Amino acid sequence: QPTLLQRRVRPSISWLHCVLLVVTELIAQQEKSAESTYLEGMSKTLGDRYRLDTLLGGGGMGEVWQAHDELLDREVAVKVIRPHLADDESIRERLRTEAQLAGSLHHQNIVDVYDYGEHHEDDGRTTPYLVMPLVDGVSLSAMLKSRVALPVGETMSIIGEMANALDAAHEAGIVHRD
Repeated sequence: QPTLLQRRVRPSISWLHCVLLVVTELIAQQEKSAESTYLEGMSKTLGDRYRLDTLLGGGGMGEVWQAHDELLDREVAVKVIRPHLADDESIRERLRTEAQLAGSLHHQNIVDVYDYGEHHEDDGRTTPYLVMPLVDGVSLSAMLKSRVALPVGETMSIIGEMANALDAAHEAGIVHRD
């Protein structure tokens, strides 16, 4: 018999951290690089709309690119999922569901999700991607690398913003799994 909390909570989001405004740039966990490690041979325009321009960083799920939205003529961030994950239809379905849930959240500390798509290459590969606003600024990881420690007040402010974002997600019935 599920508990009241289990009945109330919708499926959890494994990459909600991508939409937390205060940690948006955490997706750039590696140093900026001029080349993708796994998009070789892939189209540099996804969905006939998003032109991948500059690799911002990468992590376990994929890479994040600064891109240009050709339709709306604006700069965006595009997270491209790693091929070994993209090959699994059940993972793609989970990502679609998570993108829908993340896209339903609207909070000052949560970055909006503009779009989710699956780009189909001529060789049969499918590349799932998530489109978000491009947030200008320094990543938390870069800030921590450049300083010995953050002052207590600044640390508490960051934690407070993250807690507010997580609270908004929880109020919407979404649980962050990371």
